[in-house]
Amino acid sequence: MNNKDNISYNANDNAKKNTDNQANEANEEGEDTIKVDRQALIKQLNILGISTQGLYIVLVGVLLNIRYVEWNKIKTLDSLNETNYTENIEDLTYLPKLTNRLFLFSTVIFLFINYDAYMTAVNASSEQRDQQIISDSGSNLLAIILILFGTIINFRTLNRT
Repeated sequence: MNNKDNISYNANDNAKKNTDNQANEANEEGEDTIKVDRQALIKQLNILGISTQGLYIVLVGVLLNIRYVEWNKIKTLDSLNETNYTENIEDLTYLPKLTNRLFLFSTVIFLFINYDAYMTAVNASSEQRDQQIISDSGSNLLAIILILFGTIINFRTLNRT
């Protein structure tokens, strides 16, 4: 979860740097800076809103996983103590598949955010192009792709059983 937080945070940093670059470019071209700043800020606000939704999805997945672990703990105690308490609670064997789908969905959300940040950095005008931003955005994009591959592998493993 920390990797996703760092990735989305870095993408937002890159979006802010690109916003500053766009504002400087607008001043040089004599365009209305307020309009450019407003559009960039609206885009950044939308990215933050989508990031928040992705984090809520991750949080729900973590809470469901905690519930599943507690259920497994009760099952293990039943086996150890030769009791049947799990007969009185619902079967939660479906939760790992559900939470994996939630994590897959949230990873895709962060993939799109990081892809947008990377493409924004790459497509910046030659005067405003910052190789450090491009490098950081590329690294963030690669990291989220690797996280996505790991989540897909886990998804396939869970769905075989």
